[in-house]
Amino acid sequence: MTVESAFYDRALRRIDRIAIGVAVIFTVGVFVVRGGREAVGCAIGAVLSLLNLLLWKRAAGAVTGGDERTSSSSAALFALRYLLLGGIVFVIIKYFEVSFLAVLAGLLVSVAAIILEILYELIFTSHNP
Repeated sequence: MTVESAFYDRALRRIDRIAIGVAVIFTVGVFVVRGGREAVGCAIGAVLSLLNLLLWKRAAGAVTGGDERTSSSSAALFALRYLLLGGIVFVIIKYFEVSFLAVLAGLLVSVAAIILEILYELIFTSHNP
């Protein structure tokens, strides 16, 4: 394993841990502010976000050769993944009467985790060329 590969592996593991922590913080925050039904919607959104992050990592691994799975299955299911995601969000909002903002908070967990990882790298690591 090269130094660069180890660096990226550590960053990806950190993103996973940060994402789980952010999911818990968002869900608890929504529970405190909006109640249990909204917190469940946020938690479902967070799980969908984490699952989507996992699928993106697998697709990236397939493209770069780091994953043994074929990239054709990832490419074939790409559009279907987002249609399914949209359908799940629609059902949560429409039939379970959860606010869009609560679900959106959960869906943004991965984005928040990646931004926090970027900030971590900028603050705590030094890269010598």
